Amino acid sequence: MHFRASSISVTIKNMIEIGLITKLTSKEDARQAQLFLTQKGIDLNKKIAQTFKNLEEEFTSTLDIEEQKVLRELLDKIYNNLLKKENI
Repeated sequence: MHFRASSISVTIKNMIEIGLITKLTSKEDARQAQLFLTQKGIDLNKKIAQTFKNLEEEFTSTLDIEEQKVLRELLDKIYNNLLKKENI
């Protein structure tokens, strides 16, 4: 995926403002910075991951193990194809 630098900057600023991340500017090079999840960010990440896990379980609950395996392989194939197109 391609993102504009301005969009990323606004997103980072918003995440800092709501307390999801902190930003540490490099002492050697002020153009460089490291971003860190705060505890609030870590907690939200866990909540989102659990929500996706629950949705996946709900969506695949009617599939047997073999069908789930085939679905996963097909989704991986689609995902990898998208990644290749992004590198063009």
